Amino acid sequence: MKGKLLVLPVLVITHVVFGQESVGERVVNRTKETTIRKTEDKIDEQVDNTLDKIFDGSIFKKKKKKNGDGNASGTKKSSGKQTSGGSTGSDGDDTDFSTYRDFDFVPGEQTLFFEDFSNSSLGSGPTQWTVTGNKGEPAITAIPGSESRWLRTPKEGLSFPNAFNDFPDNFTMEFDMYADPEEMSEMMSGLKVVIVQKLADRSEYDQWFNGYPQIFLDIHPSGGGGSLNLVAKTEYNGNLTQEEMTLHDSTYRDGWLNGEVNRVSIARNGQSIALYVNETKYIDLPNGLPKPGPYGLVFANNMWGDGTYITNIRVGGGGAVTAKTVNNDITTEKKFISRTIYFDVNSARIKPESWTTLNEIANGIGEMPGNFHIVGHTDSDGADEANLALSIRRAASVKNALVGEFGLDGARLTTDGKGEAEPVESNETIAGKAQNRRVEFIQQ
Repeated sequence: MKGKLLVLPVLVITHVVFGQESVGERVVNRTKETTIRKTEDKIDEQVDNTLDKIFDGSIFKKKKKKNGDGNASGTKKSSGKQTSGGSTGSDGDDTDFSTYRDFDFVPGEQTLFFEDFSNSSLGSGPTQWTVTGNKGEPAITAIPGSESRWLRTPKEGLSFPNAFNDFPDNFTMEFDMYADPEEMSEMMSGLKVVIVQKLADRSEYDQWFNGYPQIFLDIHPSGGGGSLNLVAKTEYNGNLTQEEMTLHDSTYRDGWLNGEVNRVSIARNGQSIALYVNETKYIDLPNGLPKPGPYGLVFANNMWGDGTYITNIRVGGGGAVTAKTVNNDITTEKKFISRTIYFDVNSARIKPESWTTLNEIANGIGEMPGNFHIVGHTDSDGADEANLALSIRRAASVKNALVGEFGLDGARLTTDGKGEAEPVESNETIAGKAQNRRVEFIQQ
């Protein structure tokens, strides 16, 4: 106790000092600190090059206005370069998949809901969302180093999409999250993802006193060293008797990438719930939701500090992509369509969390005869010519990954792109755009 009392004044002073900085300044400062810390652990040519970019300002230069297809999470520094035989010169060959090779999260094949806040204006509230709370006005904002738009959630309150409130029994959910851990109190919460019995009016949900069947997952980074506390609580036990139970409460050193965009993934399969942060599975609860649904979605906060930021929220259903589903679709339709190969914004660089999808596709194609034509498609954001070129480069990146990372014969694969020319849904909605951003594998 004595040690804690001595530390408290320092924490208070730190909070006051950082309170004078803008979000952008804190992001830059944290990123520099993170980079410096990493160089102490791993000094090599690649990190030296990264440091050179930081010191000459090239990493944090102002981003250009979005001018092309927006498929992706917020940008994130790559830690290495993938080499692949038969490279077509795509700008997507620098993905390092090494940390994701044990990643077993596979997104649901069907997009049930998608939100990137691209239809909301910067500085305004989110379109088609309900946000409650009286501490820290929520708003759509930008973060240096990311071309995405972000919802800054209220410090104390609720956030939920009006258009989605019906989880199936089996689903996946993914989103990008940013938070400044040094501005967050260890004594309060982080971002709570609440899977709660479907309510007629979610704005009346009480995050402190609630007897509804639910599970909430509290994602709580704190401190300057990448510490991450994860909590899972439920209101019903395995006997379907109402009883608040803590199912998981652990703190992980280096579980959070300070100053960077982190990827959160959640999977429900019947009663089981699993949660991943970046490439690591931290929570795996076989009986996380013992009571049958239907269930809906609420984000909740009760925190100090700057707030939490979320974007690129995707709910997937219809079963996960597997080699068998790839094989079945090609057998019946002569092609397989993927919407879970993720790219950086306006780039052909594949995001590393796409590894599991690519692995299943590689296994499925590898079992089938003949050659395959890989075709990229974009939404309608940006100029036609730019989207066409981008779709061609993305298809080439996928081929290079299948050859270099998964060992497929490059002679069996050809590539092309259609840009925005062949939409399958309207580009007037965020959901429609998400459907149009896809990669097709056509058997020849």
